[in-house]
Amino acid sequence: MTRIKQLRLGGLMLLFLFTVLTSCRKGKPADPSGPPGALPVLTTKPVTINANGFVESGGVITNSGDLTITERDICWSTSPAPAVSGQKALGKTMSDDFLASPSGLLPNTTYYFRAYATNSKGTAYGNEVSYKAGNDLLLLKATWWGEAKTTIGLLQGIRTTMSGPGLSTLSTAGICWSTKPNPTMSDSVRITTRMENPLIMHTSLLPVKTKYYARAFAINKTDTVYSNEVTFETPMKIGYLHAGGIILTLNDAKTAGTVLSRYALDNPLPWAPENMTGVPTGAGSQTDGASNTDKIIAAYGTGKLYAAKACRDYRGGGFSDWYLPSKQELEVLRKELSALNISWDIFRSSVSNCWSSTELSSTIALHQDFETPPKNQPEQVKSGMNRVIPVRTFKD
Repeated sequence: MTRIKQLRLGGLMLLFLFTVLTSCRKGKPADPSGPPGALPVLTTKPVTINANGFVESGGVITNSGDLTITERDICWSTSPAPAVSGQKALGKTMSDDFLASPSGLLPNTTYYFRAYATNSKGTAYGNEVSYKAGNDLLLLKATWWGEAKTTIGLLQGIRTTMSGPGLSTLSTAGICWSTKPNPTMSDSVRITTRMENPLIMHTSLLPVKTKYYARAFAINKTDTVYSNEVTFETPMKIGYLHAGGIILTLNDAKTAGTVLSRYALDNPLPWAPENMTGVPTGAGSQTDGASNTDKIIAAYGTGKLYAAKACRDYRGGGFSDWYLPSKQELEVLRKELSALNISWDIFRSSVSNCWSSTELSSTIALHQDFETPPKNQPEQVKSGMNRVIPVRTFKD
């Protein structure tokens, strides 16, 4: 066979193979989203809680089947594979990316949801999602409400808005806080049955320079619900807790100052022991209560209880250097309590007079009137009975 004939034969064989291979092709691969004139293709959105506190799902139609969608929405049931023949939303949405809220959900019940879409070929369903109705039927949103002057000191405020169908059985609400995230009712807590909405509540007195996490909570007949978490940090400031008491004075650098005990001591006391009311002590300073206290105790001893000794015995915050404030320190205390709006109720007594450590004579000392105008510092015999407020200085 000549070289030319071999080339012709090879060419004919290649032509034959090409014809056979191309004849085996059946057209392009099928469109995975479905050919024209098919059922719709869609997915179901996860169940969430909307801004009004209601359950919400929905769907996304990715292919209409090249036909007009006549209805699209969600359906649900307490059994798997819910269908449009059962419970469904109103079916009035016009968007291919839609949301809808079911109605009539019962607490502590598991529901199954599917998005659906209908065209002239029929109804198609998205994937199934489930949700257990319960505490999410009541939605709480908390925000930090800032600092508030109250009758016990400067407190942090939390404002809570409540919504959702669970409000109808609401019985108790409050706030909880901790130095760790996700506080619960087992942490520090304030509770109320005053069902105001929005509800503004305050923490207790808090130490300075501390970061706190807070949440609101509410209780209805089926659940205890917690809000989102808010954070705040307490400042170094007059009116907050520090160094065993409430800050009363503070230097410009905020590194040193004076604190007073959170409460006056329980019972009114005399300035001097009963058998020593005429004994002078030399505690005449109007500005230095610590020095006065040392002199009073040196003169009267520790055998019986009296104003200065009660202050020195006080152990608030674990400190042992508390003292009976002087005339001037007591006046500053009165003015700061007034400026902070702290009520006399903090001292747990109808007795509104407190002893100072300033002695006028062997039988007379000064006390501070906290309640009766003009809130002055009258003289009083040392055998008189007045309240006692320990104070101490600190330096960080």
